[in-house]
Amino acid sequence: MARAFFREFSMDDAGLDERRAAVAAFRDIADRISQDRESLAALRTVTFWGGAGFSKAWNPQSPTEGTLFSISRSEIETFKNLSHVLKALGWDENDGIGFEGFKTLGYVIDMQLKYPDIRNRYLDAQSLEMSIREIRTFIHNRFNALCDLSNIDPGSGKFPVPQVRSGNQQAIQNFFAELTGLCDGPVQDHGGLILNFVTTNYDFTIETILDTLGEADRPVFRRLYRGISPQRICGHSIWDQRRSVFDHNLIKLNGGFEMLRDGEGYHFDYRRRPLEAVRDNPPILILPSREQDYTDPYFKEIFPKAVRVLRDTRVLVIVGYSMPREDALVRFVLRQLAESGEDARGKYIFCIDLKGSDILDARLRWTFNSIDRMGWPRVHYYPGTFEDFCAEAQLG
Repeated sequence: MARAFFREFSMDDAGLDERRAAVAAFRDIADRISQDRESLAALRTVTFWGGAGFSKAWNPQSPTEGTLFSISRSEIETFKNLSHVLKALGWDENDGIGFEGFKTLGYVIDMQLKYPDIRNRYLDAQSLEMSIREIRTFIHNRFNALCDLSNIDPGSGKFPVPQVRSGNQQAIQNFFAELTGLCDGPVQDHGGLILNFVTTNYDFTIETILDTLGEADRPVFRRLYRGISPQRICGHSIWDQRRSVFDHNLIKLNGGFEMLRDGEGYHFDYRRRPLEAVRDNPPILILPSREQDYTDPYFKEIFPKAVRVLRDTRVLVIVGYSMPREDALVRFVLRQLAESGEDARGKYIFCIDLKGSDILDARLRWTFNSIDRMGWPRVHYYPGTFEDFCAEAQLG
C-alpha cells in the first residue's frame, strides 16, 4: 500500500505542512476525548513516551548522551576501583572514554560478570559490581553538575520551578494543563482522560511539570503510580504517602536518579544527597551498553506494567526518542502498543523529533509491521521540538 495513504503529505511537502497536519490531528483527538467521555471506544488513554528530547525541551541544559556518558582520564582516576578494572582489562584510558567507548565498556563489564570462566584473572564479581556502582555515581554527579536535578524542597515536598519561566517551559506547562483539564476529576469516576508517562530518562522532568499542575498540598509523587511500590519516599514510609487511587502512571524504563536500594526493597529519594551518600548508595540506572542488562528485580516488576500501559493506550506521543538499535528490548516493549494488526486498529502515534521523519518512519515500520498492511496505527510526524508542538497545539 502506498505510503501516501498513511501520511497526508509526501516527503516533498514535509516540514511546515507536516507539522501543521500533526498539530491538527492531535487537536482533533483532544476534542473527541472531551466530547466522548462515556463511550468505551473513546480515545481516553494517552501515553507520552519520553526520550532525551523531552527533557531538553523543558531545560536546554539537559545533557545529551555524548556529554553525559563521557569520562575524562582525570575523572576515571577519582574512582580507584574503576581505574583498577580498566587497567586489568588493558583499557587505554589516556584520552578518557567517549560515548561509544562507554557502551563497549558496559558490555565488557556485563560479560565479565555473567561468565566467570572468561573473567580476567585480576577481576572478580565484587570489583566488577563496585565499578558499576562507581559509574552510576559518576553519571549522577555529572548530570547534577551539567543540569540541576531540581531536587524537591524538603519543607514543601514540591519540585522547584523558576518564578520566571522560559517561553518553552510556559508552553509545555500550558499544554499539559490543558490536557490534564480533559480529565475533569478522577478518571475512574468521570470517564475522562487517562494520562500515562513512559520514559527512558533518569531525571525529574516529568515529575516537575506535573507538580506545577497538581494540588498544592499533595506532592506529585503521591499522585503517580510508578509500577512498583517503594518502601519509602523521601525518607517517609510509603504508608504515609500513598493513596488508593493514582492520577497517572509514570514508568522509568532505565531507572532514575531517585531510585535507591533499601534492603530488599526500594527508596525513592528526590532530596539532594551529599556526594558520599551517593557513593554509598548510587541510584539504580541502566547504563548504555552494546547489550543492556535488565535483570535487576526492579525491571522485572515494571516491564509488565509498561506492557499493560501500552496495550491500553489509544494515543501514543513519542517525544525525542529515536528508537536506537541497541534499545532492542525497550523497542520490544514499545511494540506492545500494537503487537498484532487487530491491536493496532484505532490507535494513533505522534512522533515529535528533530530527526528526519524518513529515519523515524523506517524504525516505526520495523516496530509495527501492521502499518504497511492495515494503515494502523495511524502515524503523524512533527519534525520539530516538543516545546514548539506544545505552543502550536493550544488545546484550550
